[in-house]
Amino acid sequence: MGAVETAQRVLDWVARPAGNVPNGTLWKAARLADPPPDVVRRLAEITWRSNAVRGMGNPPFGEAARVGLGGVLLAAVIGGRDHPEPAMMIANSLVRTRSWLPDATARHAVVLPALRGVPAWEGVEGLPDILLRASPLTAVLHHPPGDPDSSEYRAVQERVAELVARPRGRAVVVGTMAECDSDVRVLSWRAYLLNQWLRHGELDLVRDVYATAWLRHGKAWARQIGQALRWEGKPTPVMKATGAYWAAAERVDLGRTRPVARGYDSALRLVHRYRTWRGR
Repeated sequence: MGAVETAQRVLDWVARPAGNVPNGTLWKAARLADPPPDVVRRLAEITWRSNAVRGMGNPPFGEAARVGLGGVLLAAVIGGRDHPEPAMMIANSLVRTRSWLPDATARHAVVLPALRGVPAWEGVEGLPDILLRASPLTAVLHHPPGDPDSSEYRAVQERVAELVARPRGRAVVVGTMAECDSDVRVLSWRAYLLNQWLRHGELDLVRDVYATAWLRHGKAWARQIGQALRWEGKPTPVMKATGAYWAAAERVDLGRTRPVARGYDSALRLVHRYRTWRGR
């Protein structure tokens, strides 16, 4: 099995995720520059499906562009993760040559399921962050590489602003930021972004995220918040990150500005507890 076959297996898994993310070798990696038509068709298929599920529009975000080969190379990297040296080399080449939106939706369609589907990246701990650098849309909609004080976070924040201004971009950003998640890095990124919007007067964005969170995902959020409220003792990282995510809610008067999103009192109770966890 060579690199093209490895990419094909990963793309097939992305199309119908079941079990573990496949792996394979990265032999004959040069063939990835001209993959067989069925591999390109598979990438186009999963990209179209991902765009449709996210409501990105057709063409996505109003920008017509063919599906490039970045998604194929990233599929090979993900499948070849047991071979760190060539995997890192291919991934880093995509970081250096990345484009913003033309090929971004295809890369995102491949990278996001893999980041969620691989429980551990043993031997290649740095690979997830490289995948995020190579897939700029995933850095926006999942979480950026680096930490909140890094230049990467600020660069991705600027990318969010650009995306919000595009056709369907605002709806995609709001809908994604509203989803219930238990990944600490995802929750921390969303909390950071909500706080930045609050600081810069983007109050309607903050309100829309919280209203959408409670209207579309209220049951899931209520379970996650309830677990934190019932917890005794030192809070887990997920509980603290959940509290941080909802922290801006008490600053935007949702009851008056978005009365349709009722019943989020438990979220505000968690925010008060979160403040005590942080010694505030």
